[in-house]
Amino acid sequence: MDPGLRAGPQVQQIASFVLPDTMMSTHLMKGHGSKVLLLVSGSELVLFTIHGLQLAAFQDHQKPITSVCVDQSRVITSSFDLSLRVYMWKKDNQFPVLKSCYHLLGGSHRWASGFTQVESDSVSIAGVEARSAGTSVLRSYYFQVQRGRGDRVG
Repeated sequence: MDPGLRAGPQVQQIASFVLPDTMMSTHLMKGHGSKVLLLVSGSELVLFTIHGLQLAAFQDHQKPITSVCVDQSRVITSSFDLSLRVYMWKKDNQFPVLKSCYHLLGGSHRWASGFTQVESDSVSIAGVEARSAGTSVLRSYYFQVQRGRGDRVG
């Protein structure tokens, strides 16, 4: 090899699996680390290992999930049911698992058709709520975690 040429990254497939029949209409997918995948089908959020072992399934939303935000501490889903669902990662044996923690409600179904997008960082959540009239509203939420006696974080 010519010393002036740099080799590109070496990429190889490490795993594959057949999705269950119920997941054929998967429209969202996110990864978490090198061992776990999150797949969304309709209103269901499913956690798989990269080898296809299903670790958990959540059916917390009443209408289809529209967006998923994943970070090191949590997963947040948005839906046409006008809610944001917050899940926390916890370590269980060799794979991380999710625990459903709480949900945040948007506006009224009279005016809105649901959340279409969600993003988050370590202290806040922002969700885009689509309005029936064709406009959108940005809703922001702030994490304020209680620790011990009167100490607040965030």
